[in-house]
Amino acid sequence: MKPTLSISQLTPDERMWRIDWFGELYYPPILGNSQPSVRVAISPVLCDPADSAAMLTSTATSLNNQRQISLKVGLLGLVKIGDIWQNGQCISTPDYQTERFEKLSINKTTASIIKAGLPIIGEFILPLDEHPWHHQQTKSYCLCVTLPNDRRIVIPCVELIRFYFGSSSKLLHLLFTRKISTEDFWKHSNFDNHSGHLHLKLAENLSGMSAADIGRIVLDSNAWRAARLIFDTCMAASVAHEPIYPFTGFPFIGETDLVCTGKWLSYGTTPNATFVAYQLKSCSHPFPFKSLSYETTDNKKVVAKKSQPADQTPKSDNKTVTLKSAEIKTQSVVDTDPGKL
Repeated sequence: MKPTLSISQLTPDERMWRIDWFGELYYPPILGNSQPSVRVAISPVLCDPADSAAMLTSTATSLNNQRQISLKVGLLGLVKIGDIWQNGQCISTPDYQTERFEKLSINKTTASIIKAGLPIIGEFILPLDEHPWHHQQTKSYCLCVTLPNDRRIVIPCVELIRFYFGSSSKLLHLLFTRKISTEDFWKHSNFDNHSGHLHLKLAENLSGMSAADIGRIVLDSNAWRAARLIFDTCMAASVAHEPIYPFTGFPFIGETDLVCTGKWLSYGTTPNATFVAYQLKSCSHPFPFKSLSYETTDNKKVVAKKSQPADQTPKSDNKTVTLKSAEIKTQSVVDTDPGKL
């Protein structure tokens, strides 16, 4: 049986602790191979995680005892808002509200970057009386996607990074620690327009777990821009001597069916107007290739016969890549030297 990764800092004592929010990013004084860390807000759970109604209330956890712990960015693929941890293990994902937003249009008009704690047109997007868990990280960035009838989805930007780029520790390390270039991701790429097949020779030390994410970066300029934004925005804040809160956008423009869990919030006097997404579950927007093959620097060649939507990523056995779900993607991240993944 594969050993379960333990993250002890997420459980300071024997109580159950909820992942509340992602906050500020910190870089080590000398970067080298050391990973930067992100602040994660956690608070002790006061009710039964199986009680869905109770877990959606502001009294579900003890906010007076909320803590901000530091977590290496390479572990972001494992840490999701709303999950319950105990004794270093994730023990539960409560039944928060689940929504499927069909034919969601993602473009520059519908999607915009906002700060979690700032009002828009005089009203708070995330009112603290209904959603107090981000109260110490109100300057963190979210992506706001407009819906009909003056409604919206709000997605924490770190959750976007986790979902779309959290396939390996090495990939996350690259995105947070340098101004990226093509050489960071691939040594060679070849795309056949007729068949839609993409072949990649991955850069040194990159895991095949990230081949689909990298393939999207190769072929879609929006994915490249979203990946580049992560480090660029962190460095801009650092140079300005401001708290560092990373942000990014969707790695595509177009239509998608988006499934996510979270909580509906009021906007002013209008109930159920803002859906704050704790976790992205699936995204139907396809990869920009129909099939994918890749080889790593040890000359292993692996072939994926069929591409899948953007919520899926390849996982290799000895001969083929089978496109797995986003849950498999998040389980691939481990707390180790990023060069070893």
